[in-house]
Amino acid sequence: VGWFTNIYAVSLECSEDNDKSIINAKDTIRSVPNMGMGYGYVERETMPDICFNYLGDFSGSKTSYLGAYSSGRNISFDNRFDDKLSLNGQVSDGLLKFTIVCHNGQKFADKLKAEFEKSVVDLAAYCAVNITNGKTISDIKNKKIKNKDIDILNSLFN
Repeated sequence: VGWFTNIYAVSLECSEDNDKSIINAKDTIRSVPNMGMGYGYVERETMPDICFNYLGDFSGSKTSYLGAYSSGRNISFDNRFDDKLSLNGQVSDGLLKFTIVCHNGQKFADKLKAEFEKSVVDLAAYCAVNITNGKTISDIKNKKIKNKDIDILNSLFN
């Protein structure tokens, strides 16, 4: 028993503007055709350096990818992915948790962990006080509407 997952290469724009970053991430991920099914990852010439995998909410479940108890390594040292960096996250007992696998040395991994944790905490705090019900391009079924039209409509209703 297990679950299926898709691998689909996505490039997200980073910005100092939290609203733009959140909207870009949401719209980019929602625009992935067929939710990534049939992408043909193996057939691509270039492989991504980072694998980000959000597994879902396991709160109240006896099952968890990250597990409460260690059973040792579940993957052989000889079985390595090509990813230079792998982040696997889930919610468990109401807490967001991540494992980070990095092949760039412990010093880099520790710095990345600290920066990632700070960014997630800062973004969560931002979202907690900046609640908007504005729509974005991925919320609209009419493909003739453009981002600038949505911005105008959102400004009228906010």
